[in-house]
Amino acid sequence: MRRMANLDRNALRDALAYVDRWVAFRREFRDIPGLVIAVRHADELALSKAYGFAQLDPPVPMTTRYVFRIASHSKTITATAIMQLVERGRLRLDDPRLGVHPVAHVRRDDPPIAQPRERHHSRWNPG
Repeated sequence: MRRMANLDRNALRDALAYVDRWVAFRREFRDIPGLVIAVRHADELALSKAYGFAQLDPPVPMTTRYVFRIASHSKTITATAIMQLVERGRLRLDDPRLGVHPVAHVRRDDPPIAQPRERHHSRWNPG
């Protein structure tokens, strides 16, 4: 927590303790078998904790190193990451799909990352 100079260390410690208690309570209240949380502040990991179980029968405690199967949630995560790269000017939606994992077998004549209808939506400016 050495780089967290802009935030009082006691306030951060109190907030993290509250988050820890709140998450533990909500897990029990919602009957969630297990979960993991991580809180970053000022580019440092301030809290990393596992709650409950990774498997119920037989019981296997959850750990912070547990690898979750996220299935279709990865589409949302990938789309968000792509749009963040677009916002930073590091990617354009009409860029060809090059530089992806070799297993994808992308050819130079493959269509761009996004089709024109997505580009149209990305240019919409509320006003």
